[in-house]
Amino acid sequence: MAPALTMLAGVLDNHDQPELVPALLRRAERLLDGAYDRDSIERARLWQWQGFNEYVVKDQPRYVGNPLIKAATLMWRSFPHSDDLVVTLLQTSMLAIADQKYDAAQSVIDELRVRAVQRYGEQNMYVTQVDVTEGNLDLRTGHPDKAYAVWTRGVDATRHFEGEHHDDALMFQAQRITALLSMQRIDDALTLWADADAQRERDWPQDDELHAAYDSIAEQLR
Repeated sequence: MAPALTMLAGVLDNHDQPELVPALLRRAERLLDGAYDRDSIERARLWQWQGFNEYVVKDQPRYVGNPLIKAATLMWRSFPHSDDLVVTLLQTSMLAIADQKYDAAQSVIDELRVRAVQRYGEQNMYVTQVDVTEGNLDLRTGHPDKAYAVWTRGVDATRHFEGEHHDDALMFQAQRITALLSMQRIDDALTLWADADAQRERDWPQDDELHAAYDSIAEQLR
């Protein structure tokens, strides 16, 4: 039962229903505690999704003490070749950036890139996600030109691996526009926004996350 609860929690966290996750994870935790389980992959996954849920729901998520760190530590020790570790490291890098722990974020990204390439090869969506996350770090640390280049590659790679109309490509387009605005390239940003927002309206009119991202950019362009 605990594995199913944890899996469902991950699905809900990734599909905009994070408020339903804590109750599921508390139930999974009670089951694992009752079985005296402290070092299984299911315990690591529990910590992973507890930590990621905190990242999703809190305005200022904490890096130090976040359960993601415990999850990664257990996976490093006992499950170093698992896909779970790659995903957990990606989530940990996002958390570190959000909490402005930029040195920690870069360290995690560097390790993540090595692991992703070793496990999946040079060209795949895992490596693309690493690139895009490093673009977020570049923008936060005052390098919008690097972020723009990384996100441009992210758009191209997503279209290649996931299809021309995938919603992630549009989200990466929104990030490219943010980088252009940071570089004061207003005309280029406006042109890209108009093209991308038209595609969003055509392909993903009901996607609230994309709608909010493009509305926020529109406000900045006014």
